[in-house]
Amino acid sequence: MDKRRAVILADFREFLDSAINRAGVNFATARRLSGQLQGTVGAPGAPLQPVYKSTLHDHVRGKQRQNLPPWPWVANLWAFLVAAAAENKADPDALGPLKEWQAVYEAAEAGLRRLGKQAMDAEAAVLPSTPLVEPYTAWWAAYADIVPPWFGWYLNLEPLATEVRCYEELYIPGLLQTKEYAEAVVRLQHGRAPGAQIKRRVELRMLRQRLMPHGGRRVWALINEKALQNPQIGQTTMKRQLHHLLQTPDHMPVQIVPAPVSARQSVTGPITVLRFSHADLPDTVYLEQDDSALYPADPEVRALYLQQFNSLVIAAHRPKESQAIIEQLINDM
Repeated sequence: MDKRRAVILADFREFLDSAINRAGVNFATARRLSGQLQGTVGAPGAPLQPVYKSTLHDHVRGKQRQNLPPWPWVANLWAFLVAAAAENKADPDALGPLKEWQAVYEAAEAGLRRLGKQAMDAEAAVLPSTPLVEPYTAWWAAYADIVPPWFGWYLNLEPLATEVRCYEELYIPGLLQTKEYAEAVVRLQHGRAPGAQIKRRVELRMLRQRLMPHGGRRVWALINEKALQNPQIGQTTMKRQLHHLLQTPDHMPVQIVPAPVSARQSVTGPITVLRFSHADLPDTVYLEQDDSALYPADPEVRALYLQQFNSLVIAAHRPKESQAIIEQLINDM
């Protein structure tokens, strides 16, 4: 991870950790206390949602994480800590107002965005520039207002790929999402966007799915088991999404990666590999980040990510075993 990025994330984690301590909460008691408070109206006027120990630890102490937590999760944490402070006879005012938290969050977000733009500019010099991948004369032109340049390159390449290999840590891969689940994820990532824009982002994702089956193109998805039980996705939506995964055709295999595996291998974000039959297009590695993405141009760097993906494949449950895991999760809901 870039040292400057690590410093921004460490500062934000320290901010959250300090607030947790001021509220008199620890990781062991957070889930129990949030369960007691669940559904009560929090300080911003919305019902409090559970704060899971594993998620809290991941966002506050998980030093391998390369992204900020979603803002709705942070806002809920603030509301929970305010309520928890009152329960623990601590001073809720010591936590500061939500506007202060939002200012800290947006400052960190802006810092990461600047770093992402710098990385994107550095990579742009070596991105392919043939008409096949020119981002401004593209099939997605009708959605250009919601597609940043760094994602435009990917959108042009994806339909040309004979195979899409993807690993996702927090969410089901976009090419396998139901419309309902896609909307839930888009709202988590762009919750402050106008409703019409949310709708268009979902439409674009569904359009990408419709483009993929032509010519027998293959999608090979590795999904971290944490993504199958994402507490930020409603249970009904999640259940329908899991049923959808069971219905994927043979050329779209799904394999579940045990959470400890990715941790041991220091995999800290999504990896997508696009493979092409076109002689002029080598395999492309796409690494999506906060408001940016990287397309490693160095063959040795690409080879490292390909090796990382292959290591995840070896450690993942086989497709039939993965189906059984998904079926059990559905039955437990």
